[in-house]
Amino acid sequence: MGLVVRLLLVRSRKRPEPAPNAPARGRGVLALAAGGAALFGAAVGIGGGSLLAPLLVGVGGWLTSRAAVVALSTTLTTSVVGLTAYVVFDLVGFGAAPAAPDWGVGLALGVGGMAGSLVGIGLSRRLGEQPLRFLLGGLILLTGVSYLVGLVR
Repeated sequence: MGLVVRLLLVRSRKRPEPAPNAPARGRGVLALAAGGAALFGAAVGIGGGSLLAPLLVGVGGWLTSRAAVVALSTTLTTSVVGLTAYVVFDLVGFGAAPAAPDWGVGLALGVGGMAGSLVGIGLSRRLGEQPLRFLLGGLILLTGVSYLVGLVR
């Protein structure tokens, strides 16, 4: 909840770029938070990028455009590794058959993801940092509320 409040209410501030050889402050905490997001995402079956981007923006103070690139890169890597694993599992008969992915659904989701990325790039150029932080916080809040409503029912 604190992350949502931070994203919705705290204004982003411009930070000076660190010198190339300057020691990184707070990277250890951020690395632990990112590792925790990856473990939690793997345990519950959601994309780690959906947890990583809010952490990078809300905790690490990253710009949304920079956090989006990192989150999408990790999501792509995870997707390729998972896809490869399930294809291999299907070929060797490991697990419940059929283990191979539904290619039609996968391609549709991939095309939708690429289209969303292009729309996001356009929005980030037009809106600026603060509205994107507010949008990210609002989406996290709505997602959390929908999960809570699902638990109560």
